[in-house]
Amino acid sequence: MCIKRRVTFLVMLALLMSWDTSGWTLNPSILLTRSTTVQSTRLEEPTNRHIIISRAQAEVIGHKIWLNETGGRRENLIVWNEGENFLSLGIGHFIWYPENASSEFEESFPKLIEFFEQQAVVLPVWLTKWSDCPWTEKDEFLKQAQSQTMGELQALLTATVLQQVQFLIRRLESALPVMIANLSNQALRTKVRERFYRVAETPEGVYALVDYVNFKGEGVSTRERYNGKGWGLLQVLLFMRKGVHHVEDHWH
Repeated sequence: MCIKRRVTFLVMLALLMSWDTSGWTLNPSILLTRSTTVQSTRLEEPTNRHIIISRAQAEVIGHKIWLNETGGRRENLIVWNEGENFLSLGIGHFIWYPENASSEFEESFPKLIEFFEQQAVVLPVWLTKWSDCPWTEKDEFLKQAQSQTMGELQALLTATVLQQVQFLIRRLESALPVMIANLSNQALRTKVRERFYRVAETPEGVYALVDYVNFKGEGVSTRERYNGKGWGLLQVLLFMRKGVHHVEDHWH
C-alpha cells in the first residue's frame, strides 16, 4: 500500500503541540464528552479503559488526518492506487475489496459500515456491511467517476468524518490488548500500557496514536518486519525514551 508519510511518532507529537483549534466548528450529531480524559481504572484491566475526546477535538483530529492523507480534497476520499487491487476510502484509507479479491492487507471498510449502522448513520440503499466493492478494477472505477454510486459514497464519507474518527479510536483501543498479549515479559507489558495511556492523556497524543496505528499497525505481525525489526506502535512504545515530557524540545 502506498503511504506517503514517513515521520516518526515523536515528531508527529511535536508538530501537533502547535495546533490552534480555536476556529473549528462543532457538529452536534456526534456523541462525545466535553473534555479529553482517560477513564481511570486498574492498569491490569486495560481493555476496560476508554479514550474520550470532545466533539471539537474529534473534528480537529479528523480534519488533520484528512489533510495528511487526501490533501483535504473531497474527491480523494475515494481512491484506487496504482498497482493495488482494492479501493481506499475515507480519512483512514479504509480498504474495500471487489468480490473474490484479497491481499495481505486487512479489509476495513465493511467494519466501518457496520459501525455506521450501529450509529444509525443513513446509508445508500445498496450499501451494507456485506457489500463488495462495486468496481472490479481501477479502469472500471475511473470510468464511473461521475456515477450516482460514486457521488453517494463521497457524500457519505464527507458527512461522517467524526464517526470515522470514533471508529479509528475504537480500533486504537482494541490495539492495546493485542500488543500486550504479544509480550511475555510483565515488566514490558506494564511499560507499554503506561506509555500508551500517558500519550493518550492529551488530544495531540490521541491523534498521534490513532494516526500511527491506522497506517503502521500494531507491530505484532511477523510479516511486517525489515531486517527482523518491526515498525508498528508496539515498537514505538517500547523504545520511547524515558522522561521525555516536552516533545517540542526534540523537534529540529
